[in-house]
Amino acid sequence: MKPGFLLGAVPVALALGFFAGRSTFSGTVPDPAAKSEPPPRTRHERVTRQDPFGGPSFSLDSLEEVSALFKKQRYNVASARLTLAVDALPSQEIPRLMEMIREDHRKNPNSPDRSRWQLFSTLSSKWAETDPDAALAFIESTPSRSFRLLAAGSIFSGLAETDPARAIAEMQSLPKGEMREQVTTSIIGAIGKTDPEAALDLLEKEPSRSGWSDYSLRSIFADWAAKDPAAAAARAASLPNELVGEYSIGGIANAWARSDPDGALKWAAGLSGEKRAAAYKEIYTSLARDNPEAAWERLRGEPGHVRGQIAGALLGVVADESPDKAVAMLMAMKTPSEKRIAAGNLIDQLDWSNPRIAFEILEKLDDPALRRERLANILYAAAWSSKDFFKEQSAKLSDRDKLLVSGYMLGELAGKDPKAAQDFFLSLPEAQRKPEDLEQILSNNPSKDTASALDFALSLANPKEQIAALSGLFTKWSADDPAAAATGLKK
Repeated sequence: MKPGFLLGAVPVALALGFFAGRSTFSGTVPDPAAKSEPPPRTRHERVTRQDPFGGPSFSLDSLEEVSALFKKQRYNVASARLTLAVDALPSQEIPRLMEMIREDHRKNPNSPDRSRWQLFSTLSSKWAETDPDAALAFIESTPSRSFRLLAAGSIFSGLAETDPARAIAEMQSLPKGEMREQVTTSIIGAIGKTDPEAALDLLEKEPSRSGWSDYSLRSIFADWAAKDPAAAAARAASLPNELVGEYSIGGIANAWARSDPDGALKWAAGLSGEKRAAAYKEIYTSLARDNPEAAWERLRGEPGHVRGQIAGALLGVVADESPDKAVAMLMAMKTPSEKRIAAGNLIDQLDWSNPRIAFEILEKLDDPALRRERLANILYAAAWSSKDFFKEQSAKLSDRDKLLVSGYMLGELAGKDPKAAQDFFLSLPEAQRKPEDLEQILSNNPSKDTASALDFALSLANPKEQIAALSGLFTKWSADDPAAAATGLKK
């Protein structure tokens, strides 16, 4: 299970008052020239105040207004404004708003709206600080299992930040099971931000820790290593591999390299297997960001197996600013096996961000094995990022390449550009053409272009291909417009 939804504190250099009753942020600035005393405010009236972020006013009493806030402003800005509103909210208002969210979840359990959970998380954190007894009672009073788990994760996360001893005591009083696992995950995540050693102590001792893994622990180790890398590394070495693997080690290496790259490399040399590879990759990537030429020269002094694994990551940093320079450095590598490994790693980093350069590497290396391994992946990325470039490269493929990637290409083009998929299908040698691929292509044809798709299907000379094309076309057409499909069937 994953840690509860806990929104971090947002520093703001502006003094904030308190909302009265129905809390609302507004971008309206009160008139400083007004000298008359304001009339007494009732408990539920809105308070108008200057909003440091700007934007429309919103009320915490309305999930619709909170949702609209996140649609109108960037997510980080909307989250910050929500945090400020909750900070200014009188604590006695929290139970009513939490009940509002719980009732909304009962009515809309599958809502994808993240704004509701941002509000819930922020309220939970404050409630756990101001009235932990009431917050814990709210968990117990929740009948819905799914909502109860969410509430437990969020509230215990807030409690662990303000009173970790109580959070741990409450957790240990729970019976073994999913609730205890959810709570443990949240507590470890919260404590790990300020006291990573205590968080890892709890992780080792607590049997209900299924929500934690190597991937999850990376942030704890990285934060610790930024302050004391040797201590973080020593503790990592003491934990079992099921908890500490390449992700956690990579987090330590990345933080250590920023302050002491020589010390980080000395430590990495004592590791083995995937942990050593992950550490070297993070360290050399960090070095390359500061001075890629020096990092590259230093890498040349490492053992061959290290160079092959790390060169691609280092070149990826170079390619971020100068793809041509990265390609030139790759082509200058002397050992074929190292060059091939580095090229594969570099292509994996470039295929989404710069598929044109990834194709260029394949062409320049002229390595059949590498082409077989990477061509389909590059085409897949290109199909998503640039339809025109995808078509351009498709037209250059040899018959051998088409055989290699035809399934990939047809699958991608069918949903993105059915007409291009039809053309590519016809460009294949007849022995490679599969009627089921044609059925898939026509089943994705846009409704507005049904007439030309029907003409295409009827133009096919192969009876099996024609039947497959018509089957795909009419399956979709009859669902979209049955009357028009019936007319088309007569044709």
